[in-house]
Amino acid sequence: MAKPENSGGARTARDPVTGLTAVETEFITRWIQGGRRDGAGIYRAMYPNANDLTAKTQANRLLNRPEVVAYLARLDDEVRERLIDTSLIDKKWIEQRLAKIVAIAMKAEPVYDKNGMPTGQYAAYNLNAAARCLQMLGMERGMYVNRTEQGKPGEFKELDRMTDEEVRRDILETGAKLGMVIKFPGKKTGTK
Repeated sequence: MAKPENSGGARTARDPVTGLTAVETEFITRWIQGGRRDGAGIYRAMYPNANDLTAKTQANRLLNRPEVVAYLARLDDEVRERLIDTSLIDKKWIEQRLAKIVAIAMKAEPVYDKNGMPTGQYAAYNLNAAARCLQMLGMERGMYVNRTEQGKPGEFKELDRMTDEEVRRDILETGAKLGMVIKFPGKKTGTK
């Protein structure tokens, strides 16, 4: 017969503030301190007799418990708020980090042959990451123009059938209705 979850006493009682048990709190604390990596290794450190499969399964199970997921989301929100509140994250900070990622991603590494000798060729570490960061830097600095069609689909097909003179006349008439005076280079001002 399976044990009920709360039969372990203090280790399974949920903290009223965090919503976590003592085991979940210990595991999450160690996991965060370890850079949010190697959950199985942390589980093995807590339970030295656990085999690799058990450690991996139990670490995954702990990290996917709804209470743990909610707690981690709250922590992430708090950290994000603190960073923003203390102005540690601003436009300059983001641009510096993106530039650093580009430099790392484009760092050329020598290519070695099967004997470990340099071939004279170099390979970039991650060009996709570099390209994405460069795109983000360009967007941050306003280097791209949004060229999407405005209006309803097909709304401008009528313009394709109009002559240049009809388009000019339509623009002048619309401008006159809006109280605007529109001038075309080498053309008269106003409407017909």
